This record gives sequence, structure tokens and C-alpha cells, in this order.
Amino acid sequence: MTSRWRAGLTFNLLVVAVSFLSAISSARTVVNVNYIGAEKVGVDILRRGALLSPGTGFSVEMIKEEIARLDSIYFSYGYCGASIKVDTTSSDSGLNIAFVIDEGDEAHISSLSINGAEPGMEEVIQRLISMKKGDPFNPVSIQRHLTGVLDFLNDSGFPYAQVWLTGFSYDPVTNGVKLTISIVEGKKFVLKDVVFEGLTKTDSSFAMRLSRIKTGRLYREKDILMGVENIAHSDYFDSVGSFCLRQSSNGGVVVSIPVREKKHSDSFRGIVGFSRKTQGDYVLNGSVDLDLKNVAGTGRNAGFSWMNNGE
Repeated sequence: MTSRWRAGLTFNLLVVAVSFLSAISSARTVVNVNYIGAEKVGVDILRRGALLSPGTGFSVEMIKEEIARLDSIYFSYGYCGASIKVDTTSSDSGLNIAFVIDEGDEAHISSLSINGAEPGMEEVIQRLISMKKGDPFNPVSIQRHLTGVLDFLNDSGFPYAQVWLTGFSYDPVTNGVKLTISIVEGKKFVLKDVVFEGLTKTDSSFAMRLSRIKTGRLYREKDILMGVENIAHSDYFDSVGSFCLRQSSNGGVVVSIPVREKKHSDSFRGIVGFSRKTQGDYVLNGSVDLDLKNVAGTGRNAGFSWMNNGE
């Protein structure tokens, strides 16, 4: 959906140099790759997904891409000042490549600004983000905090909320990072309707009953996700897709959930039960899965299974 988390961590590659300390011979096959200086971020982590390994062909472009990959790994662990050099030596069997890494220290947050939070929401959002000046810079933690803010807004009636990391700068002298987080809450909406796309024989009221989603209430994404899960686990549909959201003409929002029914040529599903409230009024209650064998005749072979959630 359009409100899902969007945050861009943009940064410049902090690669000091790519130097070749010996001439590369005609041998173009890599026979050995070492990571020198990798102590705070382990060698095993650096080797995962490596582009260069024994037996691969050598190219300068591959070296550049590998340095960019390593730099991204160090950035994701908060080492913004890490520098990487490359040494190569050739032998009769091929090329030996050593990535010489100066990891530096983990960067810290030198300043944090939050823009766009509406009055009344500022304290809550500050508490959800829970980062402050002096804390270690951790991109994974930042993603978790921003996702938490977006989930909170989506569950508070703001289906089109957006949370962005709009500012990032790194000072290599202080090893500090300046961050700016921007929030666009948007407008609050009430859930007006739920549409199940793909129904042919299943009554929409039955599908609504299965989902347990309630309309007329403030939109909460958590409720919709739970409803989709309820339908998927009901065993009445072959597949249940991701929902989408659109604004309705009456100022609310409508949720569309794509479904694919199981092939039952002789069945119909719908809500047909009645029960009595304490006050004496009769209301629809429960759902029926009706087997349509010989319903046009005496109906003796018709059978049904009843589902009642106690409401």
C-alpha cells in the first residue's frame, strides 16, 4: 500500500583508495581472497555474498563492486568511517587479493531532528523513536524505529501516513551523524467498506464474517491484516492476496481484498442464521456452508455445517 514504510539511507562511499601494489600478470583467475583488519565486523560476515572468491575471474570492475559491497556492510553496522584498500599479488597459479580494512570506531548520533509531527503526537512519536544525541548510529535500529512510528500511525486512523529519513550527513572529524526524520500524518479515516474481489459463489457477508473486520470504525491497519489472516486460514479460499486501499466518496476508506475461491460447484456459503438478543430482537448470527445436493427436490440430501462465533 502507499503508506508502507519508505526511508532512504543515502550516503557517499567512504573508500580511501584502490591501489595495486604489484603488476597483474597474464593470470586472471583469483586463487585467494583475504580480509585484513576485519575484527569488529567478522570475516564470516564479509565473505557472505562475496563477488570474488577462489576460482572466479578477475576484473577491475569486480574489485570496485566488491569494495562498494564491503563499504555497505560496514555502513549497516554503523562504521561510517571505515576505509578499504586493495592489495594484489600474482603468482603462477593466479591472483591473491587482500582487502586491507581500517574499520575505525562506530559512529554516533550527533543530532536528531523530527519534523512534521502534529501537536499531541510529538511526545508519542519521540517515545517511539527513542533515539537521542550520543547514541550509537545503527541503521537497522533506525529502520525499526521508523517502521514502529508508521505502524502506530496506521493503527491510529492514518492509512496514508508516511515516515521518511530526509536528512543524513556524516562528519569524519567527530565521527558523528546528523539525522532528520520527516513525518506526514495525513488525514484520519473511518473504514467504510470491505470489498472481496473474486467472489462468485461465496456471499460477501459470509466472507466479512470470516474476516471479523468491523466497518464504521477508525481505520486500523492491524485489524485489516488480522482479517486477511483470518480469511487465509479459514480454508474456504485457494488464495488471499494483499489488500489495497482507496478513498471513498463519503470521506472514508474502502479496503479491497483479492481472493480466489475453491472450486465447489455444488455449494453456497452465506449468512442465514438467526438468534435472539437478550432484548428480544432477532438478529443474523453465524454462518452456514450449505451443500446443495438435491435442494431443488425434497431437500433430504441437503446438509450444512454451522459456524457461530458467539456474538
